[in-house]
This record gives sequence, C-alpha cells and structure tokens, in this order.
Amino acid sequence: MKPYRVHGEHSGPPFGLYRDPETAVIFGICSGLANRLGINPWGLRVLALIALVFFTAATVTAYLLSALLLPRRRLLWRGRQSERDFWRAAAREASD
Repeated sequence: MKPYRVHGEHSGPPFGLYRDPETAVIFGICSGLANRLGINPWGLRVLALIALVFFTAATVTAYLLSALLLPRRRLLWRGRQSERDFWRAAAREASD
C-alpha cells in the first residue's frame, strides 16, 4: 500500500498547517493535517468523529476556526503548460 504522502512531494505552505479542499469531505481540515503528518486521512477523520462525540463544542469550534483561518493547499500541476494556462484562466473567470 502506497503511503498517503510521498517524501519530497509537498504543495502546501513550507511551514505550518493548511487545508486541502481537493480531497476534502467537508472543508479539508483533516485531509490537510493528515497530508502534513504523512498519515491516512480516514484515520484522522475517525479520531475527529470520536472527539466530536466526547468534546462536541471544542471540536466544532476548533474545526470551524481551522476552516476560516488555515490557508488552502496550492494545486500542483504536472501537465502541459498550455493546459495549465487554460485551467488558470478558467479558475479566474469562475472567481470573477
């Protein structure tokens, strides 16, 4: 089984935490944290659910604050330059 994160492949901020909406179930908090730690995101999601049961208010507060404060993971592109330019232009148009 291949590990979730390959050594040397990191597209988030150089230090700290980030959220990963590309592989997110809700906001990408667990996915980004799991990617940063090099663990399986589903294991972290199970731990978050257990924390939600026992520490509901603290877990919800921490999750929502993380969703608001953590930066998004940058997208890595490994395709052709023309495709990259196309998708960047499409993303700009969608945000306008």
